[in-house]
Amino acid sequence: MGWTAHDTDLLTVGRGILKFDRWDEDNLPTGLRDMGNATEFGMTVEVTELEHFSSREGIKKKDKTINLQANGKGKFTLEEYDLQNLALMVLGTVSAPDTVDILQAAGGQIVGELDFVSDNPAGPQFHVIIPKVKIKPAGDLPFIGADDWSKMAFEFSVEENAACVGWEYGRIIQIGES
Repeated sequence: MGWTAHDTDLLTVGRGILKFDRWDEDNLPTGLRDMGNATEFGMTVEVTELEHFSSREGIKKKDKTINLQANGKGKFTLEEYDLQNLALMVLGTVSAPDTVDILQAAGGQIVGELDFVSDNPAGPQFHVIIPKVKIKPAGDLPFIGADDWSKMAFEFSVEENAACVGWEYGRIIQIGES
C-alpha cells in the first residue's frame, strides 16, 4: 500500500459495518452481531498531562511535561430498533423473543467487543477491533420523532483486554483501498 503524506487517495468518506459481541454475566463472548445501520462511529484518545514549571526566575517557565493517563473512548449512533439494540439503550436484557427488560444488565453495565469493517467509497479501508468496551446510552431513546429517522446514541470507554497480548486496547488494520 505504501502511501505517503499528501496523497488525495487518503481522503476518506467513511462507511462500514459495526458489530458488537455482548459478553454474558460471566464475561464470556456470545458472538459478534451486526448492529444495523450505524450513522456514526468514532473514537477519541485523551491524554492527561502533568506539567512542571521552574520557579527560578521572575516568570515561571514550563520545563517538563509527562503523561499521567491515556484513555480511549468513543461514540456511535444506530438507527435500527431491534430488541438487542434497544436492550443496549436501556441497559437491559432480552428476556423473550419480543421483550426487553429495562435496567437488567448484569452489574448495571454492558461490556463486550466492538468490531468495525469499513466499506468506504473513497479512501483506505480499515478493520477496527476494540476487544473490550463498556457501552452506555448517550441520550434519550426517542419513540416519537420530528421529521427525521429516530436514532439511538451510545458512548463507549475502552478497557484493557489482557487476552489480546500486544494490542490489549485495540487494533486498526488497513485491509485495502477503495
